Amino acid sequence: VATNLGSEITRATAAEASVQLSVWRETSRAVGVENAVSTAVETERVRALAGEASVQLSVWQETSRAIGAENAISTAVNTERVRAIAGELSVATYLGSEVVRATAAEASVQLSVWRETSRAIGAESAVSTAVETERVRALAAEAVVLAVAQGEISRSINAQASLGNRMVLGTAANPAVSCNEILQRSFGPSGVYWIRPVPASPVFQVYCDMETDGGGWTMVYKLSSGSGTSTLPNSLWTGAPTNEGSSVPLTTFTTPTVGWYTNRIITSYWNANGYSLTNARVHVYNGGDLKKFFKFDATGTISTNWFTNGKLVDSSYTDMNAFNFFSIDGDGTNARYWFINRNYGGCNADAGWLVVSTQTVGAGCPWENIFTARPMTYYASGTTSAVWSSSFSAADVMAVFVR
Repeated sequence: VATNLGSEITRATAAEASVQLSVWRETSRAVGVENAVSTAVETERVRALAGEASVQLSVWQETSRAIGAENAISTAVNTERVRAIAGELSVATYLGSEVVRATAAEASVQLSVWRETSRAIGAESAVSTAVETERVRALAAEAVVLAVAQGEISRSINAQASLGNRMVLGTAANPAVSCNEILQRSFGPSGVYWIRPVPASPVFQVYCDMETDGGGWTMVYKLSSGSGTSTLPNSLWTGAPTNEGSSVPLTTFTTPTVGWYTNRIITSYWNANGYSLTNARVHVYNGGDLKKFFKFDATGTISTNWFTNGKLVDSSYTDMNAFNFFSIDGDGTNARYWFINRNYGGCNADAGWLVVSTQTVGAGCPWENIFTARPMTYYASGTTSAVWSSSFSAADVMAVFVR
C-alpha cells in the first residue's frame, strides 16, 4: 500500500509535475502568446505610430505645401498688388501726364485765344486807322475839288483852311519865310503859298514843291517852251522879277501865255539881306511830271555862280565828269543857254545833257530845228549824255527851285 501510495504519490506528483509542466508550458505559451500579442500589439502600435507619424508627416508636408501654396498665393497676391499699385501709379502718372497735357493744351488754347484777340484788336485798329486815313483823304480830295472850282489862288487858300490849325502858315495874312518853313511847321502839300523872305519885304506868292528830295523847295524861275524869245533865258535870270504877281505860272505844267517867271529871291535874297540858301535844283518837266534834275550846293553862292560843275552834288545822270560848257550864259553865239554840254564835234557829234535853245528857226544844227517852238528845252533822255542829233527829248518846262 505504502508502495502503491508512494507510487501513486509519485505518479500524482509526476502527474502534478506534468500538469504543472503543462501549465508552465501552457503558461509559457500563454506568456509567449501574450508576448507575441504584446509584440504584435507593440508592433502594431509602432506601425500605428509610424503611420501616425507618416500621416503627420504627410499632414505636415501637405501643411507645408499648403503654406507654400499660401505663401505663393500671398506672393502672387502681393505681386499682383504691387503690379496693381504700379498700375495704379502708372495710371496716376498717365492721368498726371494727361492732366499736364490738358493743362498745356488749355494754356495753348488760351495763348491762341489771346493772340487771336490781339490780332483782332490790331486788325480793328488797322481798320480804324484805314477809315481815318480814307476820311482824311476824302476831306483832302474835297478840298482839292473846291480849289479847282474856285481857281488856283482859292485852291491854295481853301486847301490850307481844310487842314485847320496845321495850315496857319503860307496865307496872305500869315506868310511864311519860305516853303521849307511851311513844310517843317505845317506839313502842307505841293501848291501855291504866300511868303515874306524877311520881315521888311512885301508878301508874294510862290509855288512850293513839298515832295521832291525831302520837300520844302521854292520855285524862283520858270521857262515854258514856246513862250517867245523877246527876253533871252539868261537875261530873264538876271533881270527884275517877272510875272511875280501872277498865279498863272505857279505850276509845273507849261503856261505859254505867261511862260516867263522869276521872283525877287534871285535878285534880292540869294544869300543876301539875312536870307540864306543851302541848295538849288534845276528841273525839266513834261506834262507836269519831273523828268530830269540837277542839284547844286548853293551855300555861300551868289545868283550867278552856283550853276557850275564844281557846285553840282547830284543829278539824274551817271557820267557828268567832262564838259565844254556848264553855265547859264552857255554858248550865246549859237543861242544855247542853261547849257551843260560834253563836247562839240560837228552837228552830228555834239553831245551833252541840257540846253535851252533860242536859235532862229532854220539856222543852227538840224537837231535844233526838229521842234520850231522857241525857246525849246532839250535834255538827254537816258542816264548818260546824249548825242543831240540822235538821242534826246524835249521838255515843255524848265524851272529852278531853291531851299
